[in-house]
Amino acid sequence: MARAAMEPGDGDRQLAEAEARLHVALDNMPGALVYTDDDLNIVICNERLKAMYPVPRELLQPGRPYPAFLRHLAENGYYGPGDVDALVARRVESLRNPSGETFEDRQPDGRIYRIRRRRVDAGGVVTVMTDVTAQKQAEAELAAREAQFHVALNNLPGAVVYTDDKLDIVICNDRFRDMYRVPPELLQPGRPYPAFLRYLAENGYYGSGDVEALVARRVESLRNPTGQVFEDHPPDGRIYSVRRRRVDAGGVVTVMVDITDQTKAEKELAAREAEFHVALDNMPGALVYTDDDLNIVICNERFREMYRAPRDLLQAGRPYPAFLRYLAENGYYGAGDVAALVARRVASLRNPSGETFEDHTPDGRVYAVRRRRVDAGGVVTVMTDITDQKRAELALLEAKRRTEEANALVSEKNEMLEALSSKLSKYLSPQLYRSIFSGQQNVEIASKRKKLTVFFSDIAAFTETTENLESEDLTDVLNHYLTEMSRIALAHGATIDKYIGDAMLLFFGDPESRGVKEDAKACVLMALAMQRRMRELEQEWRNRGLERPFRIRMGISTGFCTVGNFGSQDRMDYTIIGNEVNLAARLESAAEPGSILLAHETNALVSDLVLTEEQPPITAKGFLRPINTYKVVGAYNELVETGRIVLQERDGLRVLVDLTKQDKSAAISILEEVLLQLKG
Repeated sequence: MARAAMEPGDGDRQLAEAEARLHVALDNMPGALVYTDDDLNIVICNERLKAMYPVPRELLQPGRPYPAFLRHLAENGYYGPGDVDALVARRVESLRNPSGETFEDRQPDGRIYRIRRRRVDAGGVVTVMTDVTAQKQAEAELAAREAQFHVALNNLPGAVVYTDDKLDIVICNDRFRDMYRVPPELLQPGRPYPAFLRYLAENGYYGSGDVEALVARRVESLRNPTGQVFEDHPPDGRIYSVRRRRVDAGGVVTVMVDITDQTKAEKELAAREAEFHVALDNMPGALVYTDDDLNIVICNERFREMYRAPRDLLQAGRPYPAFLRYLAENGYYGAGDVAALVARRVASLRNPSGETFEDHTPDGRVYAVRRRRVDAGGVVTVMTDITDQKRAELALLEAKRRTEEANALVSEKNEMLEALSSKLSKYLSPQLYRSIFSGQQNVEIASKRKKLTVFFSDIAAFTETTENLESEDLTDVLNHYLTEMSRIALAHGATIDKYIGDAMLLFFGDPESRGVKEDAKACVLMALAMQRRMRELEQEWRNRGLERPFRIRMGISTGFCTVGNFGSQDRMDYTIIGNEVNLAARLESAAEPGSILLAHETNALVSDLVLTEEQPPITAKGFLRPINTYKVVGAYNELVETGRIVLQERDGLRVLVDLTKQDKSAAISILEEVLLQLKG
């Protein structure tokens, strides 16, 4: 007959067996475990916890407060430096309110434990600790290798993108992103490369044409790369050389190099029409990355092509100095002690300056070599074949030499032309000379009507005055006179038309003008300056044999004249014609020796500058009516200084007293009458 109840002691035995099985399971867990109740006392922990935390055993007995265990750890450096109470308080807080999130503790011996706390339904908290030291070390090693790879990739001078057999992007370097300004998401690993090609086609990178056809050609070259170089022309005018190559591991490597500056240099040199088709593996230059122990980390295929060394010397992990020794022994560094040649290269590898130096290969090629230390450690060395550039530089130096010889010949011719033009300028008015040689005026038969102020002068009784002079002395005196007068004329802006024996014909207003009124003033001031200079020269000419000093008659008129080039196609003269020219000549003839005679319009234009006296009208040949004339007494400022006149001017008031025509008492009397009228 079956028993309806357990035998006494069966329940305790079964409970003990279950507890034993639980302890076996706990003690065989890969991680440490501790269960604490709501009062933060230890309920249970496994042997792995005791092994991971070698603390006094009594601290881990059931019923003992877990914060006491935490304090022991804090006091023994498990939580790093800091206030022990604060360190313990943070752990106690995470025990009272577990977030379920994982955090890490670094032990004094360097090991790393990943810790997670979770509240359980029955109450209390379970804390699990896992030793992740080995995992962390593996992750660090993987990150270091990946960093080394990215250092090499991002130090390439060209852009690189690697696509898999499904045409999805595996990786691309920073230079690729710089050269193609596209939305960043298009270049993420795993994105289809044809989507990037479509974006370029739609934005003008492949020129005009059907977008589908443009993309299809690029996709075809990606599926079946020929290894040949072709060019892309971005919208900003730059030029990229592009090369695709299938790699053994599957997929395709595409390399883009910006050759814009290279192409421009070829055109500028114009030594020859050069086409530089860069034969690349993954880049146009050679690259090798060495670690701090001078061992090779990575090098590209171009490096192996440029340096025909045994392949085993260039394997990752091999010492780079062994490769340098091979080059030295095979004539890459020229003649000399091999050990010394290698030592110099090793020194530049240990302490790279960033400066470029050159290597000359046995076959006569020239490589530019540059080494640079990188932040992740180690050194990147880049070699570029500059043989063609060196030849071009030599061609440029030769072209420069020839250019300098040509420039010297041109300079010699220019000096001859300058000397000739300087001689020709003596036959032209400076204003006319400047306008012709600056291109402002054409040398052709042409004329125009323009209001000018015309000046005519000659020396009164010139023949009688100079009859006792020999011809040589006469020539000397006359040239001296004309030189002095011309200097004054040019200083006042006159255009010298011609010399007629001792007479001079000048005009103001062409080819340069300051306005009709200012031109007239400049002419009259010039005439006064000439008269002053004549008085200064009297004694000098007397010493030369002139018994009577020169006295000049001057006539000035203002009006419309015809001015321009007159003559034939072979010989022309820049001059003026018209009634005003004739009038100036008539005024000069009518003027008294040493005086200046003005026409009516000229007098009106300069009335605020000089004092004039109206003269009896003259009858001149070629003019129907008598001509009103005015004799220049002098400039107001000079007459005031000499006391000949009294002049006061204000706005709306002008008082002029000519003391040559009025005595002072009569002038005072008249002014007093004016004052009485003003006061009345």
